[in-house]
Amino acid sequence: MNNYSSVRVGVAGATGYAGLELLRRLARHPHADLKLAMASGASEAKRLPALARIWDAPVEPLDVKRLGSETDAVFLALPDTLAAEIAPVLADRGARVFDLSGAFRLRDRALRQRWYPHTADTALPVVYGMTERRRLELARAKLVACPGCYPTAAVLALQPLIAGSPVDPGIGIEAKAGGSGGG
Repeated sequence: MNNYSSVRVGVAGATGYAGLELLRRLARHPHADLKLAMASGASEAKRLPALARIWDAPVEPLDVKRLGSETDAVFLALPDTLAAEIAPVLADRGARVFDLSGAFRLRDRALRQRWYPHTADTALPVVYGMTERRRLELARAKLVACPGCYPTAAVLALQPLIAGSPVDPGIGIEAKAGGSGGG
C-alpha cells in the first residue's frame, strides 16, 4: 500500500492531440481523479468516441472558474496566448498548473516576446518542467512550463557532455519531425 492520495485533475484543450493523450493517460492513472475535460473555447459539450470506456464524460466549454474551484491540478493543452492568460489565474486560485504551450518556457523577456509575442509576463515563479534537472523545484511549483520534445531530447542528450561546464555556444542541434509535428 502507498501513501499517495488522488489528485483532482482537469484538462483544458482536451479536444486537441495533446489534450486527448492527456485524457487517455490521466483517466487510467491510479492517483489522478479526472474531474473535468474542457475544450479551448465556448463550443457545445460533446463526448469523444475515441475515448469510449476510458473517459465517458463530455468535454465541456472552457470555464476557468470551475477549473480553479473543482481541481487541484490543471493541464493546459491550449494555444500559448490563451494559456498565458489563464495559467496565472488558475495558479492564484490554488491549482497547480502544467502548461504544455510555450507561453512560459523562456525566462528571458526579450526572447519570449520574440517567439511568443502575444504572451504576458507573470509575477508567479515558473519552473521548467524537466524532472531530470529540476526535481526539487517541481515538487513545490505552482506553475510548470512543460518542455517540448526537441528541447528535452537535446538537453538530456547533452547533459553528460556538459555536466559542470558552461555550455559551448557553438553547439548546434539538428532535429527533424514528421509532417504533422504531432510526435
